[in-house]
Amino acid sequence: MKKLLFVLLILFMLTACGGKEEPVVQVDKKETVVKEQEKKAKEDVKKVEEEKKAKETKHIIKVDEKLLFGELTVNFKQVEIKDDKAIVTFSWINQAGDGEKFFFALAGIDVMQNDLILEEVSGAYDIKNKNSSDVFFPNAEGGEKEVMLEYELKDKETSLEIGFTPYNGIEDTQGINVDIN
Repeated sequence: MKKLLFVLLILFMLTACGGKEEPVVQVDKKETVVKEQEKKAKEDVKKVEEEKKAKETKHIIKVDEKLLFGELTVNFKQVEIKDDKAIVTFSWINQAGDGEKFFFALAGIDVMQNDLILEEVSGAYDIKNKNSSDVFFPNAEGGEKEVMLEYELKDKETSLEIGFTPYNGIEDTQGINVDIN
């Protein structure tokens, strides 16, 4: 009997003081599914972004043309075709003869494809952007200022006709054609 009590005492002590059992962690199936869906969604977004980058078309066409007007000179720099947009870059020299001027006050620009005027999409002519837009930048007499405007293309094959019309009422529109292929 002493042996039996001794064995029971040892078993009791081992179970009472013995190793701790780790709690069983139950994984909620819904939580696992949600995490897997989030991971898949992130992978899908990354895949779409990579495909979009691969599909992007971008090329730069250097344009070395100069248009001379009474109140300004326009020096073309380049036309960049990026996706479905044309980014037209030029500089203009203020030669109006009566102080600083804004580009939009001296001339207008039309960019066309197939005789359709393209929409300027960067917001350069929006008054809300007057503090950041190139067309609202005051250019000193004799100063030169670069302007970058962005237009939505109708297609990627038809050349662009870029025309400048001075607002002095004396001169006619001048322009250039740019083959975007």
